[in-house]
Amino acid sequence: MRFTPDGKQLVTAGAAPKGRSYIAVWNLSDGKRAFGAERDFGPIHSMIVTNDGTRLVLGCAAIPRLNAEPAVVILKMPGK
Repeated sequence: MRFTPDGKQLVTAGAAPKGRSYIAVWNLSDGKRAFGAERDFGPIHSMIVTNDGTRLVLGCAAIPRLNAEPAVVILKMPGK
């Protein structure tokens, strides 16, 4: 998990069923989830939020069922 640079949100990543991953963004002011979604990234081993808070960078494992190699995935910050 990582805090956004402004300290207003927390980004979490974890496992989901069938080898998928789950990303969520939480508002710290009220504890409510602002965004949540399953993705086909496979296991997420590392995550950073860019200094400007606009992107997530994920280090993902290989996904054998998709014949996908380990990868770095760069996403626009969910919910923004």
